[in-house]
Amino acid sequence: MTWNKKLALSLFAASLGVGAPLTVQARGQGALLGFPFVPEEGPCWVAALEPGYHYYAGRKNNCAIARRWLMPAVTDNSGNKSVQITAFGPSARTDVHCRAVATDRTLAVINYTGLTPLPAAGTVSIIRPASVYLPPYGTLTAHCDVVPGARLHQLDYNQ
Repeated sequence: MTWNKKLALSLFAASLGVGAPLTVQARGQGALLGFPFVPEEGPCWVAALEPGYHYYAGRKNNCAIARRWLMPAVTDNSGNKSVQITAFGPSARTDVHCRAVATDRTLAVINYTGLTPLPAAGTVSIIRPASVYLPPYGTLTAHCDVVPGARLHQLDYNQ
């Protein structure tokens, strides 16, 4: 291969981003990738399987009182981050409340949002807490308080 062809291929590959690390602009993951705030409450959380609605990645609170579910986000960089949580509350907007929490590498809380309720009850809705600043090497997590019978479907977040 001639030098000109090698240069042309190198420039073409560089223009495609081949060999360069890439970050995505947004990610989504099912609620099943989370965990209960109190580990012993694990049996309270079941797959969100409803008649005519089969979402195995979701989680439903099957206990007699409200419980908290945490969903960590895999981030590529620091900066302002926003999360949105798809959820269902059977009877009231207050059936599910969520907040975004940012910690540093020592797990000290750097900042967090207030609890944000569902925008509507009786239908699948998206909760959009305010954004938080994530420091370098920090952790972004959504914390959701869920009443019995309510369910979490998915966490989406920006990079």
